[in-house]
Amino acid sequence: MFSLLSDSEHNESNSEHNESNSEHNESNSEHNESNSEHKENSDLLEIAALVRETKRVKPEVMQDTIAKLCAGGYLSLKELAQLLNRSSHTIRTHYIEPMLSKGLLELKYPDRTNHPQQAYKTGSPPTS
Repeated sequence: MFSLLSDSEHNESNSEHNESNSEHNESNSEHNESNSEHKENSDLLEIAALVRETKRVKPEVMQDTIAKLCAGGYLSLKELAQLLNRSSHTIRTHYIEPMLSKGLLELKYPDRTNHPQQAYKTGSPPTS
């Protein structure tokens, strides 16, 4: 049986777990929800909700959703597929490639289209 002692290292006033400047208490901590990637992920999930929860959507709706998702920064094909609940192959062939050719998306590594960490962000379509 474990004994809970009042002089446990976790109960000491100078314990790293009780310090007011603990990394878990800092306002800029990675564990602080307001600055965390958890909040960003929930925002992305909210943007993708309609597509993710619907079996079929119009291509324009899918492209618009991908553009909105990628507006906040680079997302990989795998991340997009997970957010949209679609296969990577479908996303790449039916949406990413056409959007790249129209200038609606930009590559993170434009010189290496098959880069293992390739990702996409919303671009500006060329002016005519």
